[in-house]
Amino acid sequence: GELSAATYDAVAPLLAEDMTARCMVAPVGALRDTGDDLYILTDWPPEKRLITDEEPCMYLGPDSLALADLASSLAKGKRVADVCAGSGIQGLVATRAGAASIRWVEAEARAAAFCRLNGALNCVEGDVVVDRVNDVADGTYDLILANPPYVATPSSLSYDAFAAGGPDGYAVLCDVVTYASKHLAEDGLLACVFELNGPPETLFAKVALAWASGGAMHARCCVVHDVLTERTSPKAVAERRGGAQSEAWLPHYPR
Repeated sequence: GELSAATYDAVAPLLAEDMTARCMVAPVGALRDTGDDLYILTDWPPEKRLITDEEPCMYLGPDSLALADLASSLAKGKRVADVCAGSGIQGLVATRAGAASIRWVEAEARAAAFCRLNGALNCVEGDVVVDRVNDVADGTYDLILANPPYVATPSSLSYDAFAAGGPDGYAVLCDVVTYASKHLAEDGLLACVFELNGPPETLFAKVALAWASGGAMHARCCVVHDVLTERTSPKAVAERRGGAQSEAWLPHYPR
């Protein structure tokens, strides 16, 4: 499909000769049922990013790829929403895997432009809504995919919008759960990536309240988690994210 003028204006800087220095072009055809010709354009991870005066779009990390791989096995014949969509990878993979329809919801205008561009590059048609997930009123879906900002971030410090999830990391996650409560069809499924900060009981209480606030009362919940390693220990995470300010970050990662 053709790019709209607004989309072209938003991504025009990416199309210059230095495009590969500004952003990554990643083949994701190794995922199930996506075909060998699916490519995603998005920003580099922070350590490789050269441009620092733009709000970055989520790079392709292991969380993005894991959720996309799950989408490829769940999406066939489903009405799908990809919320907190970033580059749109989950929705693109879902569509390639046979989704009946796709809608991307993304609050950041620049990331939404990546959704449109990636859709056009891969000949995937879908609706892109530029808004916070808790402000989107319409739509009913069989499958909602979400990789929300989940980094527990000190309120006194700034962090990339695609990652900052409030002091406990659950602020946007709870908005996503409420959205799912309102917009999932009967027997629908929310597949979501998040980071567990502190006791699971604290998270489950917040998620249950968020689900009930959307008007739904019954749901089944399954959590699959990585094993805690030295690299994912609270101290290591605080140092990696906070650097010299790691002491300000550490209280946000209780055991």
